[in-house]
Amino acid sequence: MKRYYNTNYSLLVTLLLPIMLRKNITTILLRSLVRPLELISDSFVRYIDSLVVSANSQVCYMEAMINDEFDFIERRIKIRTTDVDLDALITWKKTTTKRILIPSHNTDQRFLLNAKGQIGANEKDFEIVFPSGYTLSESEMIKLKQIVNRHKLSTKKYIVVNE
Repeated sequence: MKRYYNTNYSLLVTLLLPIMLRKNITTILLRSLVRPLELISDSFVRYIDSLVVSANSQVCYMEAMINDEFDFIERRIKIRTTDVDLDALITWKKTTTKRILIPSHNTDQRFLLNAKGQIGANEKDFEIVFPSGYTLSESEMIKLKQIVNRHKLSTKKYIVVNE
């Protein structure tokens, strides 16, 4: 997140104070008066950082387009991020400080896990979840792929699942 709200109020008070009045006692007094504002600001920044955004406007728009096309009345089709395969982890040898890739137990593929917990290009980024029992014909599947490929980011991979 960009730090639009991260303001250093102690520094701001010091910089706005005229140079003739910048004595130690005056600066300490003004900083103590601004301290509650800093605490409120810090709690606000922590709150903003703690928010987990599960859908952005692109996800909502694509979900609405797919529901308009295939499930207009009940609108049961959802888009969600796929789970990260935590069996494929990076470990470090303490003696050599080199990474070791551990393969997933399901496959023989080896993955690198980055700092955000995302795996490389072999994993699907999101999945389009249809309700259980909902089947698509070949022509509907082609139409779905056209809609999704037109509106997704070019680097994102997806999978269609029934649940």
